[in-house]
Amino acid sequence: MVPGDPLTIRERAVAAWSSAWQGQNLRNILVSLGFDVDTPWRDLSSKDREWILFTDEQPTVPVYAGLTPVQTRSALRRKAEPGYQGTFIGARKHVLHTFATTHSALMKKRVSGFMVGSACPMCHGKRLKRESLSVTFAGFDIGELAQLSLDRLAPILVSAANGTYLTSPNHSCNQR
Repeated sequence: MVPGDPLTIRERAVAAWSSAWQGQNLRNILVSLGFDVDTPWRDLSSKDREWILFTDEQPTVPVYAGLTPVQTRSALRRKAEPGYQGTFIGARKHVLHTFATTHSALMKKRVSGFMVGSACPMCHGKRLKRESLSVTFAGFDIGELAQLSLDRLAPILVSAANGTYLTSPNHSCNQR
């Protein structure tokens, strides 16, 4: 999401944000939040970089569009009437939200470049809770059963026709 750490936020160090109005809006909000948008990304604290990229917080602050950072800080001190109130969204949240809600194939393609798919380390991509996966039938959890081809599943079901094999840490039965 950051193509080069010598870039400043003003120079679009956060590439996940668009170069259009929304990207400028997020940069203006960062100024109101007290971030120095003219410091190279590499020179910002790791805490600040992490927050800008990954925060789930969404603070709403006064935005003074068109003012320099110095003028914005002065306006904030004077409690001057802002142009509008802006809500910050971190880069990760912006990418995920845009991907999930946009109707534009071009935007979806753009933000998908900032996404990496990987299997969940807890369920290994089965998309089920640990409790659901703890119940097994013939030694397979539901995710494993769902992945079996019919050729592999049929013998398991035939052998189970003589009895039902249902096991979990808290429950075990072998009924005929």
